[in-house]
Amino acid sequence: MSDMKTKILEAQIYSIESHETFKYDCLIIIGGELNGRVFELSQSKMSLGRSEENDIVIDIKGVSRTHLAIIIDGQKIQLIDLGSANGTYINEKKIDTRVTLRSGDLIKIGHVTLKFLTKDSIDMKAHQMLIEQATKDGLTGCFNKNYMFKALEREIANAKKGKESLSLIVLDIDHFKVLNDSKGHDAGDFVLKEMARIIRNDYLNRRDIFARYGGEEFIVLMLNANAETAFSWANIIRKAIAEHDFSYDKENLRVTVSIGISEFSSDLAITANELFIQADKALYHSKQSGRNKVSCYRDLEQKNNHET
Repeated sequence: MSDMKTKILEAQIYSIESHETFKYDCLIIIGGELNGRVFELSQSKMSLGRSEENDIVIDIKGVSRTHLAIIIDGQKIQLIDLGSANGTYINEKKIDTRVTLRSGDLIKIGHVTLKFLTKDSIDMKAHQMLIEQATKDGLTGCFNKNYMFKALEREIANAKKGKESLSLIVLDIDHFKVLNDSKGHDAGDFVLKEMARIIRNDYLNRRDIFARYGGEEFIVLMLNANAETAFSWANIIRKAIAEHDFSYDKENLRVTVSIGISEFSSDLAITANELFIQADKALYHSKQSGRNKVSCYRDLEQKNNHET
């Protein structure tokens, strides 16, 4: 698979997770399990279908292996059905010739409905706002718990298909209640926002998914990363937070984090919730071991098995 196609396939995963506005006209899935998934139309000609050979892959019932093509001709975005089994419908009318899309057009293929929006349309801006409201934590700008667990379930399924690894990292601010009680909730909110800013701006890869689980607890989902990679990254974060100047109201607040890691590999039969529980157990071990530490669930299991 070419680098360009790889980028397009990756865009299916992280396009709505980007902190930037959309650079291209888009197709957006409306309704169903993949509601809100965005596909940016970044090439002059793109194919769409179930097969991974396509530029846009939608593996859902009723979609043909190569269902349709999208052609960018100057300012026009045109769509043509490629002899699909179930046909392509635009605004409920079946098409049999090349059609020029207009912003807001609804495209139905099999059991999927997509909406075409130009990058500068009012609807696109409204869609971005709805995504923000439904998926983001209002205080820190991170994704919320609900979004993270849906993403985790999706990425576990993808990792099984692709025989890849992924790692889940849970971070918890040490002695946060003491900070809130002694310095006030405004100081606590400042620390939460500043820590989220540091991690998001300086340490995440574009495909990493960063969420606030609740309170002072955060989650990072690292795609295509094993436990060793996650452990090295987590230690970098731990040191960066400990050394950062959290300057609030003319006072430098000392902040540290404890971290737990769990790893998914394609040979494991494990759910998203079970993977989180493993990372949370590793986090608990970091807390019990003196805080400001990183622990990996796999290492703890190996140690326990060796002792027994």
